Amino acid sequence: MSRCKKCGFENKDGSKFCGHCGAPLKTRSSGKGIIIGVCIVLVMVGITVAVLFLTGRSQQTDIELPIFSKRIWDYDGTIYTSYDVEHTGWTSLTGDDHGTFIVYLDNIHLRKTNNANDATRVLVCRDMTGKETVIADDANPLYDLVIYDDHLYYVALDSSMQSKGKIVDLSDLSVADSEDYQIKAADANTWILCGIKGAESDQLFQCNPGFENIKELDITKDTFMGIYDGKIYFQTYKDGEYNVQTYDMNSGDITSVLECWSGSAVLSGSDLFSAEKSRNVTTLHRMELGANGDEYGYDYSLIYIDVDMKGSFYEVDNKVYLTGCWQGKGKNNIEVIALDLQSGKYEPIGNCTNTEI
Repeated sequence: MSRCKKCGFENKDGSKFCGHCGAPLKTRSSGKGIIIGVCIVLVMVGITVAVLFLTGRSQQTDIELPIFSKRIWDYDGTIYTSYDVEHTGWTSLTGDDHGTFIVYLDNIHLRKTNNANDATRVLVCRDMTGKETVIADDANPLYDLVIYDDHLYYVALDSSMQSKGKIVDLSDLSVADSEDYQIKAADANTWILCGIKGAESDQLFQCNPGFENIKELDITKDTFMGIYDGKIYFQTYKDGEYNVQTYDMNSGDITSVLECWSGSAVLSGSDLFSAEKSRNVTTLHRMELGANGDEYGYDYSLIYIDVDMKGSFYEVDNKVYLTGCWQGKGKNNIEVIALDLQSGKYEPIGNCTNTEI
C-alpha cells in the first residue's frame, strides 16, 4: 500500500494520485526495474548525445501541463466543435451552453444532458467510433474539465446542489474525491484555482501542481483573463473603461498593459486581443506577448462584423476562431469566424448554434 503524505489515505500500490484527496503519490521501483531503467537511460543518453552532435541543436525537456476543455479542438486533421456548424473538415458534437470538451488520446470527454428537465450533466468518454462510456452522472454544467497526468478533474453537483471536486483515473475511469477547487489556468510551476463553495466561489488561489501550497490571490474570478510567461492577466472595469494589468507570480509586481480601453480584451495563448468598433467595421488589435517582454502589434479590419469580445478565442495553427454577428443579419445570428493571423483574411464557418441533446 502507498500512504498519501498529504492526507494519510492508504492507496493501492502503483497509484499515481491519492484516491482520497487527489494529491500526487511517490511510487517505489523494484531493484530489477531500476537496473532496466538505468540501462534504458544509458542507451537513450548515447542516442541523445549522437543526435546533439549531428544536429547541433539543444534538447528541451517537455513538462506536462494540464489540458483545459474548450469548444474547438484540432485533433488528427479534424476540427471538433460543440457548436452546431456544417463545414468541410469540421465535426460537430452534441453538448450544451457550457459545452467545452477535451479530445485526448483518441477519446472525447464531454458533458451530456440527462434529460430535458434536468440541469445536471452526465460526464461521458466517447471514442472515435462514437461508442460512449458514462463516467459519472453528476457533472456540474458551470465548470470546465481539466486533464493532468492521465487524470480528469471535474466539479460535481449533488442532489442538494452542493459542488464537490472530483478526479477520474482515465486508465479505468474510476472516480474519487479531489480538492474543492477548479483549475482555471496553469504553467509549468503554478496552477491558478477558483473556489467552488461559499465565499470562495468568486476567489482565485495559486498553488504548486497537485494542489500543493495553496494561497489566496487578491484577484477575483470575474477579472481573471489567464496566465502567460509567469504572469497573471486580469482586467478591471471602472467609469466605462477597461484596464488590463499583469501580476508577476515571482516578484508580486503589478504592471498595466492596456489602459482606458473602451471594450473588454481577450487573452488567447500568447496573444492579447482588443477591439475598436465603428459603425461598419471592427478593428481587432492583436498584441503578441514576447517571452522576453517585447510586444508586437497587429491590426485586422473586419468589415460588417461585430466581434463578440466577451466570448472565447480559439487559436489553431495560424488562425484564430472567434464569434460575432454580421451586420444586417440580426444580433441573434451569431457565427463562428476564422481569421488568418498572417494574411488578415477572414471567412464565416457557420452559425454559432449551441448543440443540445
